[in-house]
Amino acid sequence: VSADTVRSYTPWESVLRLVSYMRPYKRLAFVSLAFSLTGSGLFVARPYLIKLAVDNHIADGNLHGLGGVILAFCGLVALKYLSDYCLNLFTGILGQKVMHDLRMHVFGHILSMEMRFFDRNQVGRLMTRTTDDVNTLNDLYTTGAVSTINNLAVIAGILIVMLWLDWRLALATLTVTPLLALLGYAFAARIRALYRVIRKGTARLNAFLQESILGMRVIQLTRHANWSRTKFIGLSDTLMDAKIENVLYYGLFFPLLELIGMLGIAIILVSGGHRIVDDTIRIGVLIAFMRLVDMFFWPIRELAENFNTLLSALAASERIFTLLDTKAKVVDPPVPLATTIERDIVFEHVWFAYNEGEWVLRDVSFRVAPGERVAFVGPSGSGKTTVISLLLRFYDVARGRILIGGRDIREMSLDDVRRAFALLGQAPFLLKCTV
Repeated sequence: VSADTVRSYTPWESVLRLVSYMRPYKRLAFVSLAFSLTGSGLFVARPYLIKLAVDNHIADGNLHGLGGVILAFCGLVALKYLSDYCLNLFTGILGQKVMHDLRMHVFGHILSMEMRFFDRNQVGRLMTRTTDDVNTLNDLYTTGAVSTINNLAVIAGILIVMLWLDWRLALATLTVTPLLALLGYAFAARIRALYRVIRKGTARLNAFLQESILGMRVIQLTRHANWSRTKFIGLSDTLMDAKIENVLYYGLFFPLLELIGMLGIAIILVSGGHRIVDDTIRIGVLIAFMRLVDMFFWPIRELAENFNTLLSALAASERIFTLLDTKAKVVDPPVPLATTIERDIVFEHVWFAYNEGEWVLRDVSFRVAPGERVAFVGPSGSGKTTVISLLLRFYDVARGRILIGGRDIREMSLDDVRRAFALLGQAPFLLKCTV
């Protein structure tokens, strides 16, 4: 699978799979959810206290007891801020633990892949999936998921309070919901496709940058600096255009959302104004409804921002899950056989090709006895390095067998095979660690 290949997952497949990483920390998740729902309840209770203050005290000129309502209102505000602090603390811890597990899972999977996988995938793109794409999920785990639940709870609470205060005025207010649904559907369809373009463009840019830095000696020697600069500008322009288009969509979405909110308030003023004139509702109910409508659109705005986080995370998760779902071809057998390496090594009618049909080794057979020294001599590309790569199972043969002590190396564990060899490559590579 090429690093440019991204499988398509449904939103529910991606979301359920992302949620599965939270299972080891379900207690932490439930505590975060509890604080989220508590904060939602405290938030929704405010307009009702305002309604009590206006109808039971201010409108009737009875200030006795108003201090108690004000004190209760201040208590709700203080408890809401305390709840928000605990929510941010626990979701932050939860997010960092999940991100750590996900990074380890991705890196562990990369370590298990065979050399053919790395031949077909640029290092920069793999780095993007391990770092940028994983980091993109951070906001989803730390704030996005719990905040979404919190905002949905607020919306549900507001609807319940509206219907409880006056169901007819509530139904009049809800006439704007089809416009909200239409706006959200049109927005989501375009933004998700756009985020896929952004993630793909980021991976291409990082891959080209990493390749250019590693190959800087060749670029300067062959005077390809201008070509590299032009190529980089093209990749950067593509990414910039996609991000500008993203900004334009959000710049259009939020004013339209605000316009629908103002339309809801206008409906309340018209419908509620007539009801006050007819003396079927009190002014405190109208004030509470106006506050509730404003509060109703506030979580919708946050949901839109969370939706931005979610869509970005879904695009990133598709790239991560494509990597994780790519199975290694060179693996340990179910029951590895033990053998001793101090025995003969036999290549038995071995065929191998890096690309299908382009054979590097054709029906190669030989035997190396214990204690024997063997040299493979030939021009570049004749298969000398390939012989060693097959012996260490960096790749598996296409046809034939490689035997050590009469055992096919595909029946032995990778650790047992590789532990027995020392390889000195012609291109030195130093890991950043001490001897």
